[in-house]
Amino acid sequence: MLDFFRSNKNISNTPSVLSPMGEPLNTNYSGDYTENKKSPFSIYPGDSHKLILPLKRTSQAEVDYLLDIGFIGDIENAILTIANNLIYFTSHQVHQLLEIAGIRVDFKKIQYILKKLKDKSFLRQIEFFSENNSEKKSSFKAYTLGQHGAGIFFARGSKARLQGYIKEMPTANIKKALAANQLLIAVMQSTNASFESLLCVFDKNDSKDNIIRPQAILQSNNETYFIECTRRTDGWVEDFKERLVRYKKVIDHYDTLNVKLSKVPSMIFIAEDFKHMLEIQKLTAQYNDIIKLFTYDLAIYENVHTAFYKNS
Repeated sequence: MLDFFRSNKNISNTPSVLSPMGEPLNTNYSGDYTENKKSPFSIYPGDSHKLILPLKRTSQAEVDYLLDIGFIGDIENAILTIANNLIYFTSHQVHQLLEIAGIRVDFKKIQYILKKLKDKSFLRQIEFFSENNSEKKSSFKAYTLGQHGAGIFFARGSKARLQGYIKEMPTANIKKALAANQLLIAVMQSTNASFESLLCVFDKNDSKDNIIRPQAILQSNNETYFIECTRRTDGWVEDFKERLVRYKKVIDHYDTLNVKLSKVPSMIFIAEDFKHMLEIQKLTAQYNDIIKLFTYDLAIYENVHTAFYKNS
């Protein structure tokens, strides 16, 4: 698991840990079933995204010069490390993770550093917008590792998780990763935890049939959680059912996975909103042998300590 961004808060010694926070799950279902408030990571009509390209190409010779003059300092290195592990992130999320790692930087400086890394292709910037908006104004932006950022990791002999074909990638896939980040960060701000993002998990004895890629794997309070983030895209119910079958196979073979686990992992399902969460609970009801926790975007944002629900 990712140790560089491991939080070091005191954790509960309560033996019956049910949530990543070491706290009982929420059983209060008195929320408004018609509630339609959503986070920016939800799917909206006409959702799309595009890459914001630098004004000019940065040559390898210029990169070498920039590295020689100290263009990549400690903070820049930390941001690139986050990019290589989270895959996708917002400026707010990288600011939060730096603080968890004990790196205190003014948010405006973070924005400046992100811009200079983007301008020189150490990072790539993704802009979200709606096709239904005639002016196609940006709703928000995210970042991912760029060509020259990947080059730094290659030069160090490390794996660079550079994402290809971002323009063709479904917008929902990127938003799922960002929503999962919100959960990871909220947990790490309050308890001892570590994570891996978008890691392919498979049975070493049967990798063809028993394989799944969760949005993240979270380790907290001596428990492991596979995080599955679901968005309301066309055909999402059938896609979700198919992924549940694969999760079941992988969890049944937890002791022979490529990820070393000492006991059966739990699952956290992240929905877009409260009503969506109830739909997901119904779809997972038959999987009684999977330990299931449920939450949704705004619940995490508002108070992570009460964000996790058990079956209704």
